[in-house]
Amino acid sequence: MLAEYVMRCMPGLESPGPSGSSQKRSEPSVVSTADLAKYLNLSQWTVSRAINGHHDISEETRKRVLTAMDELGFRPNPFARGLRGRGISMIGICFSRLNIPILDQKVFELQEYLRNRGFRSLLEASLNDPENEQRVLEDFRRIRVDGVVIFFSMLSSAKIRQATRSMALVSVDPWWPQEVPMVMLDRHKAMREIVDHLLDLGHRQFALLGISPDNIWRWPPLTEGVIARGLNPDEVFSWYKYPSPFESPIKGGAEMAARALSLKPRPTAFICQDDLIALGAIQTVKDAGLSVPKDISVTGFNNQDVAQTLRPTLTTVDQHPGAVIAQVGELLSMQLALPARERGKPVEVKIKGSFIARESSGPAPTKG
Repeated sequence: MLAEYVMRCMPGLESPGPSGSSQKRSEPSVVSTADLAKYLNLSQWTVSRAINGHHDISEETRKRVLTAMDELGFRPNPFARGLRGRGISMIGICFSRLNIPILDQKVFELQEYLRNRGFRSLLEASLNDPENEQRVLEDFRRIRVDGVVIFFSMLSSAKIRQATRSMALVSVDPWWPQEVPMVMLDRHKAMREIVDHLLDLGHRQFALLGISPDNIWRWPPLTEGVIARGLNPDEVFSWYKYPSPFESPIKGGAEMAARALSLKPRPTAFICQDDLIALGAIQTVKDAGLSVPKDISVTGFNNQDVAQTLRPTLTTVDQHPGAVIAQVGELLSMQLALPARERGKPVEVKIKGSFIARESSGPAPTKG
């Protein structure tokens, strides 16, 4: 078990010792950003952003916050709890699985973010299994990590709270809405931009590769887009679930595209769950003797390197993973600074992606 392994390797985590046992000067009256915010009559969000040097905070407010910290002797770095006698400082990271390029990038950037602030990270994969995810979170709690970040959570809010209790936590891009601190890409806006782009190009028959009606983040904006043009989603959409969560996305994209090409009338646009599925779909279209975008337009999602180097270059959405992780780190720092009883209250931070039109999408082919 993860907990047993970590206990053996890091015995200092078993008995962190009673609070206040380390030798240090007496604590100042302000010991957290929440206390500082209350003292200054500012929001904790404003204080946190002032401490981290965000440009949207006025210089007057920033100086006020920094001056108060000096006067009160407050240490501004909520990631430095390990310097106050707690020992090793660690964040547990639960993610769905490996070999999802955009997720791999986010996890790597989060590790770098934490490392630069004196934290170590402990990674565990849930393998897209809610029961595994709950066990991972319970193990994190048993070994007393300082906080938890969950990517692509499949649990309900109640089960997350049950597993983590009073731990600081942030959920990133969950499968469905959660009433916990949460950072997520605005997929509704991104998907609406994709379908509106294709509708403007005259497309009226679409194959959705890896996107199905149970996808609550992607399906509603697609249907809203076609309904707004007076179209019936049941008549213009055919959809295909991803063959297997552990199969190559390129191979899965190729298989779904082959099935879509057999339809009559044949779709004129493929909307793909991600860039690698789009890559497989484009290869299948070419193998069938067809052209992208002359015969079929293809869109991806994530703006991975392949989207920019593939020919034709791929119409896609950039998630801005660096911006996502910066917000995750900021929200996590706020949670760490709160008293245990105040953690976990619902907070939602949405990141806007950037729609990028490239060579893979073009006007719908004319009939005849």
